[in-house]
Amino acid sequence: KDEVLELHKDLMMLYPGVEVVGGRGDILETATLTVGDGDTLQIGGVSLSVMSVPCHTPGSVCFVLHPADGSPTCCFAGSTVSVAGCGGLKKGSPQQVEFQPGT
Repeated sequence: KDEVLELHKDLMMLYPGVEVVGGRGDILETATLTVGDGDTLQIGGVSLSVMSVPCHTPGSVCFVLHPADGSPTCCFAGSTVSVAGCGGLKKGSPQQVEFQPGT
């Protein structure tokens, strides 16, 4: 966690005004914006919906990209999902990480 906070601080110094997005339910001292299940982020012309996956940490989230051009949806899951299944379960169980495609 200390390494992540230091990385955030370095990025914030390199890119003044950059948003650091954290999941609601986590205590992330560098977060400038907190998000939770069902929230939507607009980054330029890109829309990302937020999906809560409270397992890696209580506020863990995934970001789901919904391309306007109809190309496939994709999910940025971080360490929540890995090739072999759920990854990095620190505060919960695999049952808590239930993905429902199309939601």
